Amino acid sequence: ATIDITASNLAEGSPMDRLFLIFLMGAGLITLLARKRDWANIIKNNHWMFIFFLYMLISVLWSDYKSVSIKRWSRTLGDLIMALVILTEKDPIKAIERVFIRCSVVLLPVSLLYIKYYRDIGVAYTYDGSMEMWVGVTRHKNSLGELTAFFGIFMIWELFRKRKEKLKKIDTLLYAGLLGLSMYILNGSESSRSSTAMIVIIIGIAILVSASVFRDRPSMIKRFIVSTLIIVLFVQLIISLFANNSIISIIVTMSGRDLTFTGRVPLWEELINIGMKNPILGQGYGSFWLGDIILNLWSMFSWKPTTGHNGYIDIFVELGFVGLIILLFSIISSFNRIVGKMQEEFEYYKLKLVILFMVIIHNITESSLAKPTHFLWILFLFSIISIDQKKTEEKNIIESAVPPEGG
Repeated sequence: ATIDITASNLAEGSPMDRLFLIFLMGAGLITLLARKRDWANIIKNNHWMFIFFLYMLISVLWSDYKSVSIKRWSRTLGDLIMALVILTEKDPIKAIERVFIRCSVVLLPVSLLYIKYYRDIGVAYTYDGSMEMWVGVTRHKNSLGELTAFFGIFMIWELFRKRKEKLKKIDTLLYAGLLGLSMYILNGSESSRSSTAMIVIIIGIAILVSASVFRDRPSMIKRFIVSTLIIVLFVQLIISLFANNSIISIIVTMSGRDLTFTGRVPLWEELINIGMKNPILGQGYGSFWLGDIILNLWSMFSWKPTTGHNGYIDIFVELGFVGLIILLFSIISSFNRIVGKMQEEFEYYKLKLVILFMVIIHNITESSLAKPTHFLWILFLFSIISIDQKKTEEKNIIESAVPPEGG
């Protein structure tokens, strides 16, 4: 089957999908407006994220495919609305818990059912037809790896968080069963394993453990993560200078993959060369993987990439250095805020920290940042958006205490 990547086809889109998304966005906006929230304070606390969304919208002005860009921006705006709907709940941790549990209860068993008994749906093959890969309810093994890795880390977090509580046996069995199912699907057949997803979940577990060790000293968590990053960068510099290699490629090779990440490195080099033609502002949001650009790339790469397989390079080619810097500032400010709030609600912010770094690492070899309706982009928004629950509660108490006029 061929993919129609012409701008006119993408601009037309699916009327049913469009109506459904408009309905969801409208319902989400009505829900948000009905809640008593200090929106000025929310925007202030998350100003870098809102600036990023505003810049994506402004970049439509220099996009070669404005109708496609504005539709894609509208869809990712819907992601922001849905993330805010969940995070502005009175108990956001319960809201996130329900989303994860309900999705995993449906998607994991159905994926296994498709893989084992409906193989025309649950199993796909590489572009050359040489190897099969488990895809389950998704379209690619890497997408299935994303689901299982993040569902798995959530179940580990849930079991750790509730280990001191007197959980019902059925709840323990549910969490443990979903964790086991996640790990089984993630491991998959040899040709189905997503090395990136496996590395990401190991990093997630390491952050969970280290955060628990330094629970009473949140500042140590920050020092530990920053120190680890500095050491990794230093080791990477040494390896680059003396071995012309990279840490990630070594890890991938140890997991049985090739040094070029199954063709990713040549693609990255080509994308950076193209991106340097518009390095400051980029091509415009949602307008890079269209028309002649993607056709030229497909003529160079037989596996027909539709993303850069690196979230930061994809941001660079579409939004330039400006968009990349805004996103970086958003990540740094969110990281500082998460660590600073750990003493208020440790388990909640520990989950945010784990998800944030798992998504950051995952985007080194895959691409989900600013991708409309992408599972990991929504999780990224969950992790970086800050809603000050205490200030909202105080405001509601004050407003309820003020008698109405004439009362």
